[in-house]
Amino acid sequence: MTDNILSIALVFSILAGGTAAIGSEVFGSPGRAPVPAAAATITLPMIVVTGRRQTTTVVAADRGVDVSQRLQ
Repeated sequence: MTDNILSIALVFSILAGGTAAIGSEVFGSPGRAPVPAAAATITLPMIVVTGRRQTTTVVAADRGVDVSQRLQ
């Protein structure tokens, strides 16, 4: 019962909101801001990023663990 009432209220509010939005655009819409003819272009200096990878890889799980203990 409440689902029917809530769905009707939702549909009615969507219709009322759409009608109000269209009416405000048609009758009370202010003019849009003018688009500048030539927009200024700003160029930033180029940045070079250099990264280095570590040459040694250490696996902590294999240190000091016997093979037979790992298989258990």
